[in-house]
This record gives sequence, structure tokens and C-alpha cells, in this order.
Amino acid sequence: MVRILAAARCFVLGFVVFQVVCASSAQAAGDPEKGAKAFRRCAICHSVQADGPNKIGPNLFGIVGRRAAAIQSYMYSMALEMAAFAWTEDRLISFLQRPKQVLPGTKMSFNGLTSVDEAWDIVAYLKSLK
Repeated sequence: MVRILAAARCFVLGFVVFQVVCASSAQAAGDPEKGAKAFRRCAICHSVQADGPNKIGPNLFGIVGRRAAAIQSYMYSMALEMAAFAWTEDRLISFLQRPKQVLPGTKMSFNGLTSVDEAWDIVAYLKSLK
């Protein structure tokens, strides 16, 4: 079981690294204002206020740079509990586009964004929350 989990973690990390390498630096800036508008559909499941509540999904305030599964008051999937990484901008972009492929076993029911620009905008918005 431990070997299977270790192999799954290596696969996930390898896929994330692949996504980071393929990400376009021109998209890295994002537009926080557009991201705030795009985030409205995310707000059904996630709050973004400092010390805000968890909803169906965890509070995302301060997500950029935070280690995975860091909010102790939220019950994460086993996949996130086992993840040994921090949420960098590139990891968030990959996850927002293909959550179930980037992190097999995630309980996030969202299928992913079709627009990489929209993903960058949402990450820019999340990063602006301080």
C-alpha cells in the first residue's frame, strides 16, 4: 500500500512538473479583476475571506504558496492529504484545468477550466487576496 501511494505521488508530481514546463510565461501575469469575476462560480464551494469559513471546499484565502491540505478544520481527500507540495501558481493553473488528472482521487467535482487565460486570471485574483 505504501509503495502504491508513493508511486501515485511520484506520478502526480511528475505530471505537475510537466504542466509547469509547458506553461506559457506570457500568461503568468493574469488579470485579478477578470479573475474575481470568473471566481464567482468557484464561490459556490469556496470562500476567500481571511479566516472565512470552509464550505463544500476549503477556504482559499492565502492558497498561493500554502502547502496542500493545510487547513486543519477541513476534511481533505486522501489524495490531497498525501500530496507533498505547496500550491504554486503553476500547480494551481494545472489543477484548475484538469483537477482529476493532476490529482487523481481529489473530491473536487469541478471538471476544469477550458481557458488557460481564465485559470491565470483566477490565480492572479487569489494571489491578490492579502
